[in-house]
Parts: sequence; C-alpha cells; structure tokens
Amino acid sequence: MTTAPVLVLLQGNISVVGIPANILAAPFVAPVTIAGLGLATLAALGLPTGWLAWAPGAPALAITWIAHRAAGVSWGSIDWPDGAAGAMLLTGVTLLLLVTAPRLRYAARVRPRTSLAGLLLSLAAVLPTGWWGRPPGPWQLVACDVGQGDALVVATTPGRGILVDAGPEPLAVDRCLRRLSVKALDLIVLTHFHADHVDGLAGALRDRSVAGIVTSPVADPPDRAATVARLAGQGGIPLRPARLGEQLRFGATTLSVLGPARRIDAGSVPNNASVVLTVRIGDFDALLTGDVEAEAGRSLRLTQQANLFGPQSNPRFDVVKAPHHGSANYDDILFAETRAPVTLVSVGADNDYGHPAPRFLDAAAALGTRVLRTDQAGDIALWVAGGQLYVRTDH
Repeated sequence: MTTAPVLVLLQGNISVVGIPANILAAPFVAPVTIAGLGLATLAALGLPTGWLAWAPGAPALAITWIAHRAAGVSWGSIDWPDGAAGAMLLTGVTLLLLVTAPRLRYAARVRPRTSLAGLLLSLAAVLPTGWWGRPPGPWQLVACDVGQGDALVVATTPGRGILVDAGPEPLAVDRCLRRLSVKALDLIVLTHFHADHVDGLAGALRDRSVAGIVTSPVADPPDRAATVARLAGQGGIPLRPARLGEQLRFGATTLSVLGPARRIDAGSVPNNASVVLTVRIGDFDALLTGDVEAEAGRSLRLTQQANLFGPQSNPRFDVVKAPHHGSANYDDILFAETRAPVTLVSVGADNDYGHPAPRFLDAAAALGTRVLRTDQAGDIALWVAGGQLYVRTDH
C-alpha cells in the first residue's frame, strides 16, 4: 500500500490484486532466499550443485505462477490519474485509510451489516464495469480498448475468434480476450509491423491455441517482423503473408483480403502496406483498414471499387474501422463513399499524435456517421440482429 503512490507515477493505475498476490507469494520468499544463498555458497566453494538448484527454483516457480495469474486478471487494476497530482492524491487517500483504520475496524464490529453495505457500495463505485460486463451475444466484432493501438476481435464459433492486430502491450489484449471468453484463435491478422499493432502478440498467444498468423507482405520494421516470426516459431504457429484476393472462412465468418495491392513507397511504407480486410458474418459487414494513409487509400479505392462501394441508397458496410486511428492523412473519397453508419476509432487517451484529427472528425460529422472511440467508450462491441445494428460499450 505504501509503495502505491510511487507506482502510480509509472503506470497510471492502481492494482487491486497486488496485496493478495503478495500475501500468497510471501510463504515462498524465505525458501527462495535461504536456499538460494546456500546454493550460491556451495557454488563459490566449487562444490557440485546440480539438482540442488531445484531447492530455490521450485518456490521461485510458485512465485512466478502467482504473479502470472494475478497479472492476467481482467479487473486487476483501477485507472488513476498519473503524474505528480495522481501520486499526491493517492498519498492522501493512503494516509486517510491508515488514520481511520482503527475506527473502521470498530465500526465493522459494532455495525457489521452497515459496514458491509458501505463496502459493497464503495466497490461498485470504483470497479470498472468491464469486470462483470461482457458484450451480450451474439457479438460479432469487438474493438478492444488497448490504448494507442489496434486490437479487434471477430467472432467465429463460441469460445473462438479471429484477432486483427494485437495492440501495443501484451496484458491489454490478453485481458480483452479473457473478457470475451475467447480461449482459442482461428487466425491472427497483423495488418503491419508497427509496435502499436504487434507488440501485444505475446499476450494474445498466452494460454491460447492459435491456428495461424497472417501478416503484411512488407516486413518493415524488420526487428518487429523478426520478433513476430520468433514468437510464431516458439509456438509452432504457421506464419505467412496475406495474399491479395484470398478469402478465409471460419464457420459463418468470412474474411476477404482487399489490400495491399502493391507496395507504395510514399508516406509511411509500413502503414500503406497494411492488410485491408472485409468481414462478413451473416448480415454483418465491416471494413478494417489497418493504418492505410491517403496513398494506399486511393489505390484501394481505384482497384477495389466493386468490393467497397454499394448502391447509393444502400451502404456496403455496417462498420468501418477508421484508417490510422483517425489520422488527418486519409483518402477523403474512400471514407465518404463507404458511407458506413458507424466508424470505429481505436485510439489511446491523450495520445501524442493528435488522433483522431479534427479534420477526420469534422468529415465524419458531415457524413452523418457515428464515431465510436475506444479512449472514450472502452471496449466496443457490435452485432447485427433482425436487420438492426447494435452497439454496446464498456463506459
């Protein structure tokens, strides 16, 4: 508890599982310390250790297991203001709790029912709704709130799905998949190799079977492409680039690859090499554009017109994922002609890029499309039932 004001400076949230996890791990600390010192002494004397390494190793593995499980709890943290103001506020709250602890214990003994009711109301006020709430079935597409990055989950069969991009951080995407009860992935599509789309891959692979990974054909940046290849190899997961025009079917779900049609050496080459997908699940249609910029958007529009635009009175898509987090560098005509009633913007709060750009938001308002942002709404679930498009958000 006393270290929380320091930790909040680093991460902008408060762990609610840290204290229980430390209590569970505490019995294993002494065996690790004592056995580890003994082992180090034997090694320093030149004596054989061998299997004796298990003496500190076994309790260390137990601590690791507890930490791993605690980190994977989807409701394990509460958002808190970061920076000096957040640290000072949390310091004040901590001191208040320490000062009032005796009085609270006395009240709990004298009025247990009133105290329990107050505790439950306090928990209800601070716990995120995502702790108990899940998108009601049958959700067909969810934009996960993973901060400044993309991670979208497409439904296939119960307990399974397709992940399009993995966000910037493993824990965030893992928590979203757990909230959705996705235990296996029929496919992971990494639209391109920028950090905000691939650095969370390890979290998506955690405790899940993955049938395959499809990526952008342009392995840029090469270091992150190499990391993706290494993770796929470690998991024995087939890895290959997307092929233009291919259709991938998983039950009632069909993915169609519309781009990239060619390499574009203008703007951001990795962004313009994003895999562009259409998703169809029954009557539900979505267009996922990765981070394509104006040059790739124009190329896509000219080469895939029949697949992108419906009749003037009948929009082709129910949902469009805004290109590049709502950047100002996009193809106006492509965005206007898709005419989707809902536009998803996967974006982090107070990001340094100015996403989504005012120019993009003004264009969306003029077109009458409803913009849903993960920084404001949390996880965003969408589905079509009875010809109607439904939306549920965490916030």
